[in-house]
Amino acid sequence: GSLTRRHSRFVADFEVVRRLGKGGYGQVWHATNKLDGLDYAVKTVSIRPGDDVAKILREVSTLSRLHHEHIVRYYNAWIEELGEENEGASPNKLA
Repeated sequence: GSLTRRHSRFVADFEVVRRLGKGGYGQVWHATNKLDGLDYAVKTVSIRPGDDVAKILREVSTLSRLHHEHIVRYYNAWIEELGEENEGASPNKLA
């Protein structure tokens, strides 16, 4: 792919199996980690100019503290810059 895709942690670390769903804040992907071979649900959130980034980060913080049998376990979050060639994505994406 493009230079930007080669520097995407999501693209580098995961093999997408399929999209599980999408909503107002982003998309959730069924993806296999290339290193450990385990399957994960990865939520990607596009951050656009004017978005309340603090609110998005509060959601990440809240999810990191939740431990419940009916809530998907949180493992990690990161922010990466994505270029325009990535299917119309915004410059920033939280995964």
